[in-house]
Amino acid sequence: MDFSPQNCFSAAFSKLDKLRTRHELCDIVLRLEGQEFHAHKVILIACCPYFEAMFLSGMSESRQSVVDLQGLSPDAFEAILRFFYTGNIRITKDNVQTILPASSIFQLDDLKKACANFLVHQLAPCNCLGITTFARTYGCPRLEEQAWKHTLLRFVEVSSTEEFYQLELTEVCQLLRCDHIKVASEEQVFEAAVRWIEHNPMQRGQCMSQLLRHIRLPLLPLPVLADKVKCHPYIKDDLECRNLLDEALISYHLLPERRGSLPAERTRARRCLYDMGMIYAVGGLSSGRGNLSSVERFDQEKSAWESSKAMTTLRSRVGVAVVDRKLFAFGGYDGSSRLFTVECYNPEHFSLHYRRDYDKS
Repeated sequence: MDFSPQNCFSAAFSKLDKLRTRHELCDIVLRLEGQEFHAHKVILIACCPYFEAMFLSGMSESRQSVVDLQGLSPDAFEAILRFFYTGNIRITKDNVQTILPASSIFQLDDLKKACANFLVHQLAPCNCLGITTFARTYGCPRLEEQAWKHTLLRFVEVSSTEEFYQLELTEVCQLLRCDHIKVASEEQVFEAAVRWIEHNPMQRGQCMSQLLRHIRLPLLPLPVLADKVKCHPYIKDDLECRNLLDEALISYHLLPERRGSLPAERTRARRCLYDMGMIYAVGGLSSGRGNLSSVERFDQEKSAWESSKAMTTLRSRVGVAVVDRKLFAFGGYDGSSRLFTVECYNPEHFSLHYRRDYDKS
């Protein structure tokens, strides 16, 4: 008969952890920034590839009773050392950016992955740029991908954060030339570039031409080009900026037959690959065959339905279309008569935009 008590190993390691905290039977001292951590070599070897290599491969540290460690946070090391003995570690917003680098150094892949997954759930416009760089530094490709995806999806909010203002010129250019940033119009990209310059105008005032190369000026409406871009102080006195502006004004808007000669990267509309969009359900029939005025949308990222303010009219057999990023519901049947009205919703605000009757003829 085999007998395996479920708590056998946990109880044993719990006792070993108490021996560690009392410095009993410890055979190694790990020193970090003046702090000393007592431990048992056999536990370190069993739990950590880094220490296994250190103590079993003939390195000089294998013959020492005190080993100095570099480049680690003492608090992070204490948490990881306790993790070796207890199998538990609490990852928080305050310690994850020290635990993850330490887990990378000690080759603790599962812990490193857990830290990366934790950071994925902490992503926000105010930190996604920093987390992208952090993930790249410590070799966390999934975290880097998710942070960059968040940056592209929330570009408008990201471009108003301190992290964005602290980017180097090359990093801003990399972001602005990306096809996949999510914006309602190219004007938002121009405004982001201006904000970055105005954060430090003394040093960045001469950078507009380099940024403008990656802004798709031809996609801006003529009034914006004429009234907002052309008159901007960073543009009107810069020859290269004026040349780019003339290209948009003349070769795209005033002489549309020349559009084919313009560089594709300046006339191609941006399209965010990560924006899954929404699925809308407008009107229709209830399970009891009654006409509905409801408007609902399915958020594919959240996998959840949301309700909007209902239409002003019951509509089944309704026609629905999207024009200029607005949702139109037209015609249909209210249960007693055919309808000759149109209702328009602005999905940005998820509210009724206007209603209009149309000619029955």
